[in-house]
Amino acid sequence: MKPATRARYATRIGQVLDYLYDHLDQEPDLYRLADIACLSPYHFHRIYRALMGESVAQTVRRARIHLASGELMRSNRPLPDVAQRAGYGSLAAFSRAFQQQFGTSPGRFRNHRLLALNPQESNMYPVTIRECPAFHIVALAHQGNYMKIGEAFDKLMLKCRSEGWLDESTRWLGFYYDDPATTPENELRSHAAASVSHTIMVEPPFEAMTIPAARCAVLRHTGPYSTLHDAYHWLFGHWLPQSGEQPAISPFEDYLNDPGSTPQQQLLTDIYLPLVPLAR
Repeated sequence: MKPATRARYATRIGQVLDYLYDHLDQEPDLYRLADIACLSPYHFHRIYRALMGESVAQTVRRARIHLASGELMRSNRPLPDVAQRAGYGSLAAFSRAFQQQFGTSPGRFRNHRLLALNPQESNMYPVTIRECPAFHIVALAHQGNYMKIGEAFDKLMLKCRSEGWLDESTRWLGFYYDDPATTPENELRSHAAASVSHTIMVEPPFEAMTIPAARCAVLRHTGPYSTLHDAYHWLFGHWLPQSGEQPAISPFEDYLNDPGSTPQQQLLTDIYLPLVPLAR
């Protein structure tokens, strides 16, 4: 596929992603999606998979389960309601899909929330301090519920693939600027980002940035992204006060394995907290 053709198709598939994420509670209609992409159903299916690396059904299932896991962690909404809001016609169907992705049932996942973190447990999460070099990224802004940033990542991946910016060294990163405990959900600001090997020129809504070198505290989290809140709670509520360090800017996340092919309980995320430089 020629670069110009790939870029044109990427724009069309981006419009499809807009529709899918706005209608996660509905079953995707192949003909409707093909019409949005201005493609025949025959070609749409193949082009979508070529650019996204997965089928429409896989994209929808991944997004639904991710949002549902966040609701299970942060609300007491009845399980049938969570299933319905995630687009599943029955609790049984939702439970099967959840079990497949998380290795446990929705009820057990909710009941197995991390216990209130014990301040005496200084090794709850591994934290190291590193000197992190500067690096370049291409990013796409997201505003609102952090658990819905997946759409921005999908659009960013689509853009990076169409432009040929991805290689074996690419890092997928999330930048989060506001505390969801004190900021209204619709005002939460974040960026989905991918590292690139050199400075690039992009057009809105994409942004090219350089992340400066910094001394960082790095916390390794193992498990679903929906449980990262507990790691932040421990990092800021326990480690930081005892460390004698001061944060310089907001933290960011480095996703170390592929959420599409890695069991949720084995997902690895490094949380980077840039620190104020040591006095010389």
